[in-house]
Amino acid sequence: MEQYLLFALLGTGAGAVFAGLGMGLVTVYKGSGVVNFAQASMGLWGAFVFDELRKTGDLVLPVPGLPGRVHLGTSIPLPMAVVVGLLSSAALGGLVHILVFRPLRNAPALSKIMASIGILTLLQSLLVRRFGAGSRVVDPVLGSDSLTLGGMDVPQDRVWLLGITVVVAGALMAYYRWSMAGLATRAGVEDEVALSLARWSPNRLAALNWALGTAVTSLFLLLASPITGLNPASIGTLVVPGLAALLVARLSSVAVAAVAGLGLGVLQSELSFMQLQSWWPRGLPSGTTDAVPFVVIVIALILLGNKLPRRGELVLSRLPAVVRRPLRPKWVLLGTAAVALLAPLLGQAQRNGLIASMVFAVIALSYVVLVGLIGQVSLGQAAIAGVAAFTLARATDGLPFPVSVLLSALAATVAGVVMGVPALRIRGAQLAVVTLAGAVAVEALFLRQISAGGSEPADPELFGLDLAAQRSSELARLPFTYAVLAALVLCCLLVSRVLNGTTGRRFLAVRSNERAAAAVGIDVARTKLVAFALSSFIAGVGGALLAYSRGSVSIESFNYLAGISFLIFAFIGGITSVGGALLAGLIGPFGLWYVLLDGLVPLGSAYEIIGGLGMISTAIVAPEGAAGFYGKALRNLLARRKGPAHGAIEVPAPTDPTQAVVAAADGPAGTPLVPTGRGTAHPALEVECVSVRYGGVRAVQDVSLVVRAGEMHGLIGPNGAGKTSTLDAVAGFCASEGAVRVRGTDVGRFPPHRRYGAGLARTWQATELFLDLTVRDNLLVAAGPGSPGSLLNDVVGRARVCEDDATFALRLLGIEHLADSHPAQLSTGQQKLVGVARALAAWPAVLLCDEPAAGLDSAESRELGRHLRAVADTGVAVVLIEHDLSLVLQMCDEVTVLDFGHVIAQGPPEAIRRDPAVMTAYVGDARPADALSKEVQP
Repeated sequence: MEQYLLFALLGTGAGAVFAGLGMGLVTVYKGSGVVNFAQASMGLWGAFVFDELRKTGDLVLPVPGLPGRVHLGTSIPLPMAVVVGLLSSAALGGLVHILVFRPLRNAPALSKIMASIGILTLLQSLLVRRFGAGSRVVDPVLGSDSLTLGGMDVPQDRVWLLGITVVVAGALMAYYRWSMAGLATRAGVEDEVALSLARWSPNRLAALNWALGTAVTSLFLLLASPITGLNPASIGTLVVPGLAALLVARLSSVAVAAVAGLGLGVLQSELSFMQLQSWWPRGLPSGTTDAVPFVVIVIALILLGNKLPRRGELVLSRLPAVVRRPLRPKWVLLGTAAVALLAPLLGQAQRNGLIASMVFAVIALSYVVLVGLIGQVSLGQAAIAGVAAFTLARATDGLPFPVSVLLSALAATVAGVVMGVPALRIRGAQLAVVTLAGAVAVEALFLRQISAGGSEPADPELFGLDLAAQRSSELARLPFTYAVLAALVLCCLLVSRVLNGTTGRRFLAVRSNERAAAAVGIDVARTKLVAFALSSFIAGVGGALLAYSRGSVSIESFNYLAGISFLIFAFIGGITSVGGALLAGLIGPFGLWYVLLDGLVPLGSAYEIIGGLGMISTAIVAPEGAAGFYGKALRNLLARRKGPAHGAIEVPAPTDPTQAVVAAADGPAGTPLVPTGRGTAHPALEVECVSVRYGGVRAVQDVSLVVRAGEMHGLIGPNGAGKTSTLDAVAGFCASEGAVRVRGTDVGRFPPHRRYGAGLARTWQATELFLDLTVRDNLLVAAGPGSPGSLLNDVVGRARVCEDDATFALRLLGIEHLADSHPAQLSTGQQKLVGVARALAAWPAVLLCDEPAAGLDSAESRELGRHLRAVADTGVAVVLIEHDLSLVLQMCDEVTVLDFGHVIAQGPPEAIRRDPAVMTAYVGDARPADALSKEVQP
């Protein structure tokens, strides 16, 4: 037992570092909402400055292109060196906010993630250039003697670090609880507008918190450097445990982050001790301790995450726009022919760069699928490609060329799906954290172990043709070049067909709005896993080709740094198009552009610095990437030449809903029949004793209602009455008690997408349309949400498209002429109609409308009401939540009134008008019967 206690105390050294990282990350996040992947590198800068001051008296500056050193003296006192080191990190933190994240204040989360990754790469390259790539031994800072505790000799620096961790955590807690700046920071997390009105500058507070968070991290890295040493390569082993502590703390509590960091350090130390014991299973990989943070992160996020964003969470990711335009065969043939003709004209070095560019373009295509199309930020693609590369080297000997690559890619697919499982409950920056931790775990548990037995793949052959990349002195052989070109063309066609097919529409719907996607029948979890599988398969193809091109496989080609480098250049090229992936391949590391530039000016590690700076500037100026940026500029130029009226959207004239129904009924052959009309055996919707609880508050209590086909049922009540919560419960978007039946089928245990399949559709108060899709594609997503075979049909066949269903719904609402418009081009009233049409695209039995007239004027509201009445007349049961009581009482057949989650009245509109309880709930006293519809207006 004493040994376990001793190793626990020894683990507090690394644990204090992890705690410092976690507390610094929480501080930065509180001030700016940024998960800073560069936290470890920024903190290390101060530690290196401190050590350099003590050894040489030189102050090193992190400014590329300027003199890197200022000599301060030959003998710098320890306190002064500590202060200067901390101030340098604090200044770096404030500078990073001012120059990078202040311009990105209102940018998409993806741009902020990319910017922080660019800073990580830039600073790591600067650390190597300024301080060297080797590991430094640092003189003791907190003393080197031992203390006797309980009969054990413990290094006193561990005790000091433990005490300092407690003191710093307490000081940060006091700062955020009692200081004015700390209170203002907490207030800004809740409402920045109110903070600004209180005459606080959110930007200044963010800069202060960036400086403070970076200094806190640097303090612990500096104090623990005699224990851990200083090495730029240690950033990878530091950032993941720090991010794990941040996520366990739910991005908000410095105390929890400190405890989690210390716990991780102790756990890793204990595992290191247990691995030395005779009872430890020898079959477990030696890298188990490095995988601990990944396990902690996954467990924390699975327990704390949500399958779908909750009501009130930000669900519109505002990722770079995607242009759905299929590849034209003539351009594919011309491009392929051009590369095929160019390859023999290049020297061996340039042709080798061409091969590297094509291989990297394949890997970049995997980012297009995963990040660009479905918005799942992954830092683990290099590790997944590495799984394929090592599988190729160890398990495909004797197999012909295409089969070996395909089997290796399938192995990568399995690894990618496993890594993507946490994405079912998390998203955004948290998913980036998980994939980064997963990459470190895959490297530790798989790549290191399998590389120990040799990693040289057999030369590829196809029908007796030698496809080896090199033979003796002949490098970058033409047969292999053409094989890689063929693989690239096939991957480009694959991604293009998926993007422009049913699967691509589903991907973009999930990327745009997960809740709305689930509401139109998309299985969000399955769709994400399909994206991870497809992306991993493509990355696996790239990894296998890379292994063949280099003749051997090394971990350095697929570690977390390689993954970050891959993502940087993929983002610079553009992650939302096939053209962006091709451009990324051209400018990627060791690609054709690199080889050409290096022939003119030796680049060395400067290319990594260029990549980091390029990533930061791209995130700020052109988040759609270089290909998208120049493509947009070209389209705008052509549009200006065609005149200002080009592309204008026609505002529709009011349409008579009765005529729309007649026109729909007289539509072309194949137009679907309307749903079952009145008089069916079962009511369309039965809600029985539904209750909803949020924590200790009951938002809805025993609500029951019955709606028959062809009826409009109003659900009204004052603000906070529980109307939307009731709708969420019926549609499956919140946990609830009670029974919900659609056409006699109990759907109470169904998730939202299965309820949609059973005939239950809904609209949203904020429309929540899929902004990357046209109006027609919005409806096609809902009309045919897809099946397990849709991906195969998109790739090798032709998926069934429910064009008639979409056309019928558009015609019924009188907006057929808006089919090719994008939602952002439409007025609020038009968007409301599109939302209703999308919900009707699969012709449900029940339509739940959540305040469809919100934001409309009186005329638009009445017009919308007539359209909804026309929908009900087709046989659809409509449940309408609306604050416009005159609209509800005029259009609905039955009305249910809620107040504080309870039903206070139910019946026909005339009975509701005369009910004194309804009048009291709305205006506080009983008024004359006719006053209700006149006085209570939004």
